[in-house]
Amino acid sequence: MLPRVPQSEASIAKSKFSRPMAAQSYNPDKKSQSELITRSAEIYQKELDEKEELEKKFAHDPNFPYVDPDSFEPDEEPAPEPGGNPVVRAEDRLTKKQKRKKEARKAEERLRQAKRMIKKTKEDFNRIKGIVKQIRKSGRILELKKQKKIQNQLANSTDPTKCKLGKKRFQPMFPEVLLSDEVTGHLRDTVVSDNVVKAQFTRLQERKMIEPRDKMKKLKLRYKRKTIKIHKLDVEA
Repeated sequence: MLPRVPQSEASIAKSKFSRPMAAQSYNPDKKSQSELITRSAEIYQKELDEKEELEKKFAHDPNFPYVDPDSFEPDEEPAPEPGGNPVVRAEDRLTKKQKRKKEARKAEERLRQAKRMIKKTKEDFNRIKGIVKQIRKSGRILELKKQKKIQNQLANSTDPTKCKLGKKRFQPMFPEVLLSDEVTGHLRDTVVSDNVVKAQFTRLQERKMIEPRDKMKKLKLRYKRKTIKIHKLDVEA
């Protein structure tokens, strides 16, 4: 099979000056290649000279043991640099088959979530009418409660018998009943109740013209006794 021949100037320029792909060499000339090899050899020779000098310097000094970097084996794996990619072991790497399965599972999960969202949207759309009715009903109930509250406040402010004067509530007094011995056959002989003033007072409280209050307890004054010593003066007779 013959190689493909470019037909235009753009394709010719692209074939000559295009960038190499990954793992592809630039194909440098022999002069550049020899310079690179010479420079690498000089760097390696410099490292060898430094190594020999250090070995001679610390050969007989026990306080400064020299450790060969080539033979040094760390006990633990090097920690990844901050912000860099973590170290991936050979046993942790996934094969192409495992990667394909993982991507397939992710795609299935995304598709399942999308189906659930579509189903939920349809259910919400079908429930719109019921939700609107429920909102309107609750709005009417709240409006009626609000109007009733305003009417009660207006009635309490205008009618003195419905307003609340204080914290205490009115407690009706138990009616007085005459015993069988106290009842006489004639109305003039009937004993008059002594609590007429109290009954009238409770009546005014019931009509909310006087604030109902608790009866105050009488405070008993306690006096502290104090002994006074009287010194007698000896007076000569």
